Amino acid sequence: ASPSLQATCPRTPQFSIHQSIGSLGQSAIMRRESQFAIMRMRGYDRLVMKNGKCNVVHSNVRKRKRRYFGDIFTTLVDMKWRYCLAVFFSAFFSCWLLFTFFWWALSYGHGDYLTTPPLGFEPCLLNVNSFLATLLFSMETQITIGYGSRSPSDKCPIAVLLVTLQSYSNLIITTLMTGAVLAKLTKSKNRTGTLLFSKNAAICSRDGHLVLLCRVGDARHSHLIDCSVRGVLVKRRLTAEGETLLLEQQVINMGLDGGDARLFLGWPVVVQHRIDSGSPFWNMSAKDLYAADFELLVFMNGVVISTGATTEARTSYLPTEIRWGHRFEDLSILPTDTGECVIDYEGFHDTVTVPGFPRCSALELARTGLLDGEASEREGGSNHGLPAAVESAETQRQKDVSIKF
Repeated sequence: ASPSLQATCPRTPQFSIHQSIGSLGQSAIMRRESQFAIMRMRGYDRLVMKNGKCNVVHSNVRKRKRRYFGDIFTTLVDMKWRYCLAVFFSAFFSCWLLFTFFWWALSYGHGDYLTTPPLGFEPCLLNVNSFLATLLFSMETQITIGYGSRSPSDKCPIAVLLVTLQSYSNLIITTLMTGAVLAKLTKSKNRTGTLLFSKNAAICSRDGHLVLLCRVGDARHSHLIDCSVRGVLVKRRLTAEGETLLLEQQVINMGLDGGDARLFLGWPVVVQHRIDSGSPFWNMSAKDLYAADFELLVFMNGVVISTGATTEARTSYLPTEIRWGHRFEDLSILPTDTGECVIDYEGFHDTVTVPGFPRCSALELARTGLLDGEASEREGGSNHGLPAAVESAETQRQKDVSIKF
């Protein structure tokens, strides 16, 4: 590298083990303090938690309860199980109690509770002579138990109408609650529990280009189909007209080659975003990265093969969770007697430092010719414009790796 490059673009230094531990700890403390300062400035931790839960609460929404009850089925599906079951039992008990009052009023008005009924009198409800007996009759009618001792009389037309209304009410409540419970059991959100994201992202060089990496995986044997990964960068931006966009979203392409190609998640995959002139990280150095205020959201979409439902898993990375000059550790393939390919997930989140990796931006590297990937591809180079120290480390690593990928 030229002397001007060495002056403006420092590299990752080479440490001994003890120096490396101390320096890495010092660097982590600086990144953490920087992130705490940003959090204090903007007033919140992150928009999306690491487990994918959206950390946003909506306030001052007009007619919010009316909107929720207007879409009662979605509201029931989104409820927690304890609230959903409470609504389930309350709906049935309220219906029983409501029709109990109707039956009791009908019997009382007809004179079923008279102590000395007239000669030839036939009650509306047979063998129902108290409020508790009326409640049992209401439950038997709605659930169609049919014990046989209590029944309505055909001499009372209003009783036939009440039986019809209560049967239809039971049908509506049962259909709604059964559908809500079934939807909660098959909800695609439950599938995201076995979709994995690496705890940290990394920035290194691949084929002459600076790239942002993150690792994704699926712990189930029934993998997602038509799976894709995309990224959204959320940050504050000041427009040319002086308008401040507090949470502007910028979509970035992520995939096997930096594009939006479909993935096969039979094993963990490292997806990448190529940092080119159209990338928001183009003019961002390592120092700028850790001082920046943004949040990188990563989404993984796919179709659950067992149900056919579309699911989406997501996570987020803060600037302090993006490791500059790192790449992901190779996962080992364990030998077995059955001939199966067993992949060890123990190092799924692990990254390793790329020795001598420049800490300046991709724009500065492109100006110095270190990221001339297209020219290197035409020349047939193996590492495509990597710095000499990085090239030698990568070459040695490729010689040492045997059964890793």
